[in-house]
Amino acid sequence: MTPKEREGWTMHMSQEHLTPEQAGELAQQAGVKTLVLSHLSGTGAPNDDYARFAAAAGKAFKGRIVVAKDLMTITP
Repeated sequence: MTPKEREGWTMHMSQEHLTPEQAGELAQQAGVKTLVLSHLSGTGAPNDDYARFAAAAGKAFKGRIVVAKDLMTITP
């Protein structure tokens, strides 16, 4: 990325997305039973399980955490 592209990406990520910790805090405050995490930045590794995002959200959220995958169906 060019420096300008990197600056735009950084702004987008910090101002237009929640961190996993923020998502966990919001879900806990809202009293939801299940937090579904999606639209996550991967490492590029084919076996990346995104568990680090669930662990981060779990610092604040004590309910069920699901890391969404393409075409996944989620039931209560």
